[in-house]
Amino acid sequence: MDEAALAFRFGLGTIFFLSGLSKVPNLDAFQDVIRSYRVGPRRYSHALALTIPTFETIVGLCLLVGIAVRAAGVAVALLLAAFSLAVAINLVRGRRIACGCFGTVSQREISAFAVVRNVFFIALAAAVVLQYPATLSVEAISGTTDRLSQSDGLAMLLVGSIGAL
Repeated sequence: MDEAALAFRFGLGTIFFLSGLSKVPNLDAFQDVIRSYRVGPRRYSHALALTIPTFETIVGLCLLVGIAVRAAGVAVALLLAAFSLAVAINLVRGRRIACGCFGTVSQREISAFAVVRNVFFIALAAAVVLQYPATLSVEAISGTTDRLSQSDGLAMLLVGSIGAL
């Protein structure tokens, strides 16, 4: 299970890192996407448009580099749960709006598949939190014992990142 959790760590890290970065070039458009969900007061949309991409990028980087892996895994699961709730609310309302998953790079609309996919990703994040794959991490270098070799970890980084892309 260590190998799988490591692949999940790198896969989720890649997804969140790229998702956060993809929103940065056009924060105004991402703010419009947030407003289109209509799940909170409009006055918070600007703050969320700044915070979400920053937070996604940071937790993605933490998973990729191996800093605060468990905390980053929990953060990913919570973000995915919040995103799933916002999508589900709008699906129940019968609304057809842009997902905003990768900012304006993707114009995909929300769907039940997005909720199912996010639940699957939450399970992957739970495996990361429970298994704590420390191979190829800053935490392992600082003294945490790891059960996989660094070369195994490098192979899993490639597999997880390619799978995420």
